[in-house]
Amino acid sequence: MGIKKKITLIFKPGLIKDFEKIINELILILENIHPFQLQFVTKIDKRLLKFLDRLKVKFVLITNKELHLKSDLIVTLGGDGTFLGVCRLATLKSAPLFGVNMGHLGFLTQFLKNDIPSFLPLALSEKLPIMDIPLNSIKVYRSKKCVFKGFFFNDAVITKNDISRIFRLELTADDDHVYDLSGDGLIISSPVGSTAYSLAAGGPIVHPQMDCFILTPICPHSLNHRPLVIPSTFNLKVFPVGDERALALTLDGQQMFEVHPSDMIEINHRGRRNVKLLCKPNHSFFNTLKEKLTHGKI
Repeated sequence: MGIKKKITLIFKPGLIKDFEKIINELILILENIHPFQLQFVTKIDKRLLKFLDRLKVKFVLITNKELHLKSDLIVTLGGDGTFLGVCRLATLKSAPLFGVNMGHLGFLTQFLKNDIPSFLPLALSEKLPIMDIPLNSIKVYRSKKCVFKGFFFNDAVITKNDISRIFRLELTADDDHVYDLSGDGLIISSPVGSTAYSLAAGGPIVHPQMDCFILTPICPHSLNHRPLVIPSTFNLKVFPVGDERALALTLDGQQMFEVHPSDMIEINHRGRRNVKLLCKPNHSFFNTLKEKLTHGKI
């Protein structure tokens, strides 16, 4: 018997109709190819507990903080939202992510349900290509004190909290003034996130292997503000200007922090946390664009 591989499954049973069938197939595959320890992140769904009890499958519960440190492979079942939540928990030593798309679009989750029997054994034997993608660090300072620290994989979005209001902000890169923006908000996107909110707001499609930030204004109140692509080596700072009401800072559409008018938001590429994304062999970014966005069709 070889060393047990620690396999952590992440999914939301309420959103997957046939989750029992899929989990059963996964377990059978694992039993046939490698000794394994099945793991779930607390809290575990009651229906899943009953199902595992019927199968007499032993498992271990781990915390979010332990997810990457105590896993040899993380399998996510769901859409990009489920996958993004796992990405933001990446540490200095992160486990490879095998994302299975159970939804419709799925830019980040490259594998389909039918791909599991063919590609999961390759993932376990470390024979799949890996894309190493850094997380981006973001901090909020209030009176020179850090009051919030987080990471984003796709994008950080600064928007107004109130309906039908515009706000102004100032943006600098390595303390060099970039512009003053008046409008509904600003999207600071990674290349991987270029096909998400940034694209919907008029931003460019950027290849995920590029090393850059994409700055996309949301409904700017000037024709002079256009999406801007800059090197990720820059240290970005955002200053709300002349606004007495709080703004919303949202990371990957999942985590929100209220920013006060006098705060300073700092974004950089120096978090030293990487996501190890397992990729489908011979399947390029351009394939994904054609499949998901029908890009390039006449």
